[in-house]
Amino acid sequence: MGILYLWRNPELGRAMEGRWFQFKPDGTFEYGQWETLVCRGTWSLRTVKDKLRIKLDAEIDDHDSEFEIQGHTDDAMSWVGTDTYNQSSMIIKTINLLTRPTRKQFGRE
Repeated sequence: MGILYLWRNPELGRAMEGRWFQFKPDGTFEYGQWETLVCRGTWSLRTVKDKLRIKLDAEIDDHDSEFEIQGHTDDAMSWVGTDTYNQSSMIIKTINLLTRPTRKQFGRE
């Protein structure tokens, strides 16, 4: 599980707080916000110009995404949106969680 934050646009960033993905080894994922499941889809990794990208093909086409993975530690990653789905203004920090995030857990009640 990961919680995502959008940084370049503060208003949109607040609207995206609590977003999470659960990636499964079979190439599928679930996606939601706070305790709510939004949709499912498939994920894949590919390399473009020596940069690793993750593509998220959601059941809801408007939720398709692609990100360049720019850095990682054991508990976090930084993703930057690509032009594939017109998301190049997105800068996202993901963190590793064991459960879906809650508003209470992050002080957003």
